Amino acid sequence: MRTNVLLPLLISFLLIVPLSSHAHTVIIALGDFQPMFAPEGEPALFKSIIDGVYKHIPDRQVQYLYMMPTKRLLNMLNKGEADGAANIFNQAEVQGCITDPVFRYEDVVITRTSKKFKIMSLEELSGKTVVGYQRALNLLGDKYKAFMEKNPKYQEVGNVTDQARLLSQDLVDVSIGDKYLFLHSLKQIAQDKFNPSDYQIHTIFPPVYTYMGFNDQQYCDEFNTALKKFQESGEYEKVYSQFLKVYGYATP
Repeated sequence: MRTNVLLPLLISFLLIVPLSSHAHTVIIALGDFQPMFAPEGEPALFKSIIDGVYKHIPDRQVQYLYMMPTKRLLNMLNKGEADGAANIFNQAEVQGCITDPVFRYEDVVITRTSKKFKIMSLEELSGKTVVGYQRALNLLGDKYKAFMEKNPKYQEVGNVTDQARLLSQDLVDVSIGDKYLFLHSLKQIAQDKFNPSDYQIHTIFPPVYTYMGFNDQQYCDEFNTALKKFQESGEYEKVYSQFLKVYGYATP
């Protein structure tokens, strides 16, 4: 009789335990371009930011879906196949919520050190051969668009590696784009010959931020609270500094 009573209780317990542990897991889809994202086990800038935030949410486990093209990543989030997705540009992309600004892009002007350019404004790019990333004219503001449309030596390419190659081979004076993406590409094509002192970074653009997107407001709220703690701890900026050091650049 005692066995008959305990058996249903045991079965109920076994069914409940997996469900309760799974309730603490959040599934997050990641992008597919380095160094912001990377295959599992490899360092990735934006994943490191997410990891740092979730250290402040100890009862939440994170399961990542790696190297997702942007369109697939958004579809998975909006269809509920993932709880969250990284690198969302605006609310219109998602049916759920977006967080406070999380991921920082730092578009900069990069030149060869040997050219000894001092660039502190757009006007100082006048007369120079310039390569930008695809759609830079639409993304870097009206002033940039108006200025570059008057420059017959301006071009845009669809691959950051092409930008790095053009500058490294001295085929252009200036490359414009995110410094982490550019330095990663430059290191990939130069390999052992990569020397960061051969290049100079000029900061003339304000940073641009993207967001985490979630399909549940609770996830957005807890992420925002943890993000603030992560930033206030100083660890947020430390992640960006550490990734610059990978490319041989010291930070202030």
